[in-house]
Parts: sequence; structure tokens; C-alpha cells
Amino acid sequence: MEDLINRLNEISRLEEELKRNRDFESLIEICNESMKLLDTIDNHIERILQKAYCFARLGRKTEAEKTRKRGTTNSTCRALQNANMCIG
Repeated sequence: MEDLINRLNEISRLEEELKRNRDFESLIEICNESMKLLDTIDNHIERILQKAYCFARLGRKTEAEKTRKRGTTNSTCRALQNANMCIG
């Protein structure tokens, strides 16, 4: 369990660094790893919408739209709006 917590903390630090550097491709991989390690609905919704945003920023609009549809819920409306701004 401690290894899992340490890795999740490391992922959190990496995520912030990748956001600052606008490294959307690597951020998608971090989202995937986070979903594998922390299998909760909230985490999956957050990561799916983050992946949609990253795909959109990379110009991969079809992937962004498909990914965004997987994470649509009322509780994630703000993140969805951010993804939609890039998808158009």
C-alpha cells in the first residue's frame, strides 16, 4: 500500500510539471497510469476529461470527442467545458 501511495504522489508531482511544460502527450500517459493505480469513479472521470483536453490541445479532435463522451457527468461540468473549448 505504501508503494502505491508513493507512486500516486510521484504521479501528482509529474502531472504538475507536465502541465507547466504543456506536455500534453506525456500527460495522457500519466492519466492512463493514474486510472490503473487508482480505480475510483471520481479519478476515472477526472482523468478521462483531462485526457480529452490533452487530445484536443494536440489537435486530435476525434480522440478528444470520443474520450470526452466517456467522462460526461454533472459533477464534472467545468472540466467538460474546458475540453469543449478546445474541441470546438
